[in-house]
Amino acid sequence: MMKKVFFILLFTIILLSFSFIKIVISQSVNEKIKCEKDVVFVGENIVCEAKECKKGVWFVSNKIGEPIKNITTVDIPPNKVMLLTTEEGLVAINVICFDPSDYYGKEIQVVMGVNLLCNNVCSILKPCTCVVINCTKGVLTISSYNGTPLEKDITKLVTTSPFEFNFNSTGIGTVLARLDCFEPVILSRASKIEIAKSCIGNISLELKPEFSIAPNKTYTLSLVVAKPSGLINCENKTIYIRRGSCNGLIECNTTQDVPCTFYTPSEPRNYEYYACIDKNDDGDFLDEGESIGVNLSVVERPHEIKIDNLECTSNICSLNITKNTINNSLSIIIYLFEEPSGKIYFSSLLSLDRFSVGEKKLLLSPPIDFANCPRGTQLKALLHVYIGEKFNERIYRIKKSAFIC
Repeated sequence: MMKKVFFILLFTIILLSFSFIKIVISQSVNEKIKCEKDVVFVGENIVCEAKECKKGVWFVSNKIGEPIKNITTVDIPPNKVMLLTTEEGLVAINVICFDPSDYYGKEIQVVMGVNLLCNNVCSILKPCTCVVINCTKGVLTISSYNGTPLEKDITKLVTTSPFEFNFNSTGIGTVLARLDCFEPVILSRASKIEIAKSCIGNISLELKPEFSIAPNKTYTLSLVVAKPSGLINCENKTIYIRRGSCNGLIECNTTQDVPCTFYTPSEPRNYEYYACIDKNDDGDFLDEGESIGVNLSVVERPHEIKIDNLECTSNICSLNITKNTINNSLSIIIYLFEEPSGKIYFSSLLSLDRFSVGEKKLLLSPPIDFANCPRGTQLKALLHVYIGEKFNERIYRIKKSAFIC
């Protein structure tokens, strides 16, 4: 065994360091390794024989790809080697002979040859295609592998190349397509096909603006909920909500019966929004029931804010913004003061994002110029709202009783 390993290592070093030795090898070295075929199909065996070597080692390697799995060295004798191919590529067959001392090699090309090409996924009641290549005589069998996608097995004789066959399935599951080829070579090929539910129905679209003035009418920069419907078995397909056409700007993506949201443009005018789905995976939205358009009138948003439930304690004020249609950031300032003197004892500032609504809380801080509020002092809360930080542009004002110190 040690002797064999030594010779293999020695052979490898010689190949890497002294490649010029090949020049002196006889032109007939390939004839010393006799192989049944110089080109074999995937799935066939490479069968080679080295009659002139009485004792040595077969040394097989993958030169391109991995057509041979689990490569190992094989002793001579026996003088014949048989290797199963599993994919395309190029195999180098070498012999390191000890008796008589010699080296010779040969290359075998592995090609797919006979092939079975089928759709990976097909839909119920939709044509599913298998194509047989490089087989002129064989049998193609289509059968249920998982579930009951087929009512019964299908058998077709293959007599030409290429040979195309279409079939329809009636249920979900997995179909097994198997080719048994007899000419020009005896080989088998198999392919699994997943059968999914067919996406059917006519898509429809409902637009529900957050601020609805009238049916299909809203303000600029308003949130809109797009609700597609009318589809069956389309859960795995994307629905696009686009502006202008099915080639227009994508507003949002969704799936069957799941709403998505977008904002209307800042420019007021009439817009058309489309729901688009490629039901049959042909790369367009032109087939029946794949698109629908809905008009939406967009008008200028009024500047309006409404604040309710202003309540203050000695350290915090809370309020509820029930309406805010202002497309700008806002500043809210609260003063807690005594009438009629106007002396301010507490204040607070809150910045709001545009269109911000809901419950808000402001922490109160006493100005450093005044002492703490004397016990028994009745305070009033004065709230001002300004556009951004433009404190000369007040747009809203509230005054109400706060608390007694």
